[in-house]
Amino acid sequence: VRFATRQGKIHPWRKYRLQDRYLADRHRRKGRNLADMPPVKHSPWHYQSWIFEFWVYALPLAIWDIVAPRRHRRLGAFGAPDTLGILSGIVGGLLLYDLLFFCGHWLMHKVPFLYRTLHKKHHQSEEVRACDQVRLTLGEEAIDVGCSIVALNLLGVHPFARSIYNVIIVFLLVELHCGYDFPWTPQNVVPFG
Repeated sequence: VRFATRQGKIHPWRKYRLQDRYLADRHRRKGRNLADMPPVKHSPWHYQSWIFEFWVYALPLAIWDIVAPRRHRRLGAFGAPDTLGILSGIVGGLLLYDLLFFCGHWLMHKVPFLYRTLHKKHHQSEEVRACDQVRLTLGEEAIDVGCSIVALNLLGVHPFARSIYNVIIVFLLVELHCGYDFPWTPQNVVPFG
C-alpha cells in the first residue's frame, strides 16, 4: 500500500487500512469534505527497532526455557492426545487467555500508573503494525505470556494442544496488530464480534 501510494496509485487494500479509516473519520468529524483530505502519510519502517524489540521479547523466553526446562519432565505424565481433548484445550485456552488478558489490558488502560510504566510503549507508534505486537515492556510481556501460561495450566492442556495453541495465538495477535481490517479477519468472521 505504501509503495502504491508513493507512485500515486490506490492499492485495492487501502480501503481496509485502519490508519486511513481513522484519519478519514477525523477529517469527516471536523466537517471537512473527504475529497479535500490530503494523502495519508505513511510512517517510515524502523527495521532496527523491530529487530531490537524481537530480541527483547524472545530472549527472556529462551533463557527461561534453558534455566527451567520443564517440558521433558511433564511429557511422560500425558498419554496420547485425542482429538476432542486437543480441540477443547485449544478453544478453552484461547477463551480463558482472552478473559485474563482483557482484565489485565483493561487495567493497564484505566490505571494511569500502569499505563505509563507498562503499556505506553506498546502505543508509541501512530500506525498499527504487526511488529507492535512484540513492542512491550518486560512487565507487560510477563503479564501477556503469564496470562497464556496460567490459562493453559488451569485447564491442564496437553502439550501437543499447547503447541497448536501457541501457533494460533501468535497468528491472532499478529493479525490483530497488522493495521488492516479485512472482511475475512477473525473478528469479522466469528459471529457477534
